[in-house]
Amino acid sequence: MCLGRSNFPHERSGISTHRETKIEGNRAKLVFEKSFARYSQLGLSKPIDKANAILGIEFRLATFYDTSSVYGVFQCHFGISLLWKRTKDEVVPIPFLNQEVPTWSWMAYENPIDYVRVSADFTQYPEFHFDYRDIDGSRINRSLLDVQLQKITLGGPSRKQEHSWTFVQDGSDNRIGAISADQEKELGPGLEVVRIRGGRGCRRDYGGSPEETASEKVEYVIIVAPSSSDNGSNSGVNSSPLYRRLGVGVFQHGLIEPAGKKALII
Repeated sequence: MCLGRSNFPHERSGISTHRETKIEGNRAKLVFEKSFARYSQLGLSKPIDKANAILGIEFRLATFYDTSSVYGVFQCHFGISLLWKRTKDEVVPIPFLNQEVPTWSWMAYENPIDYVRVSADFTQYPEFHFDYRDIDGSRINRSLLDVQLQKITLGGPSRKQEHSWTFVQDGSDNRIGAISADQEKELGPGLEVVRIRGGRGCRRDYGGSPEETASEKVEYVIIVAPSSSDNGSNSGVNSSPLYRRLGVGVFQHGLIEPAGKKALII
């Protein structure tokens, strides 16, 4: 795939628009996933240039989709754009100098990434949207995700698998979900999450073996935690606590508790 060709991304998709048919729409969705996954594998001499270096490709893709894009997250594919994960090693944050790249964007990290496979018939939840706000009095608006947090309580052991996924099991050793943490750390039994999509999923698409083709009703989430940047400067009548991304997860339907407090993911 040549990201610099003049007819990219139309040549990559083989279609002229992403809205012609359901099949072509699904093929077009894969264009940004494969393009960004490929780009993330390229070694830059200065990682701090990552977010700016990809602006040309991001602009072409946004024009192709006839939508807007913020740090690699497309409005028309909002939920799926957020469901990226590391391919192998834990992510390494890039120490940007004069730029605040949000934790929910893969552009904030040095590592290669990939996207969680999500079927075309999934329902996207409406509990999140973009926001731009000065959160620390610096008079600089930052790109934020305005979300509704929910909780999930996990029980039973977990064991690592390939492709960055860790299976989550209940007390009877039944698999109830899978987690791909951005960094190798133990996550507690109680997780705060943002629901992204829900529908039917196949275990082979999130760490299972190729033979695990049976579908089950699942929910895809991003896992979050309070941010160390929240020192109280964001307090106010219309304020929300600041959170950061920890990874992504796939859980059986019905395990996630009802919606809780509002938060901003930085």
